[in-house]
Amino acid sequence: MASTVSLEGVKKAVFFPFQGRDWGTKMVIGGALNFANFVIPLVPLIALLGYTGQVMKGIITRDEDPQLPEWKDWGVFFLDGIKMFGVLVLYTLPGFLVIAFGYFLWWPILKVNLTGYLLALAFTMGLSFMLLFVMQFLYLTVILCFLLPFVISFLGFFIAQACYSLYAVAYRDGVRMLARSSG
Repeated sequence: MASTVSLEGVKKAVFFPFQGRDWGTKMVIGGALNFANFVIPLVPLIALLGYTGQVMKGIITRDEDPQLPEWKDWGVFFLDGIKMFGVLVLYTLPGFLVIAFGYFLWWPILKVNLTGYLLALAFTMGLSFMLLFVMQFLYLTVILCFLLPFVISFLGFFIAQACYSLYAVAYRDGVRMLARSSG
């Protein structure tokens, strides 16, 4: 049964990167690509965005619980990553454009599942605060400061997988709620 945005859904979003077959290898590859993004900007980011897109696609279109896919469809990861990068660029344009063009598309879904989106937002903010705390701790300890890029890479990959999967669940549930209320 697919998860919903609830306490159980949050648990699944937090712990799914540590479950499934070869989860450790998948997390190491994702963290290494995130680390490589410090050295070679944009190329590893595109692959990571595509990978995250595959996680979201499984939740939204195949109605699955979140799970880490295998790192073997690199062409799909890059194509989906380019699409997601385009979406990210679109949504970082000035606020007026987002409101003017996006309002009619996402507002009905957001309105019917406001609690789910607020829970996902609170979860994202909490994990981001945790990452900030870890970063500050590592900065303040001169001995551990050299670990900072590695820790940021792996925690950043984990946070992206957990948060985007929760947003995908909120979106999927919002679409279902909207369909039930209008049908």
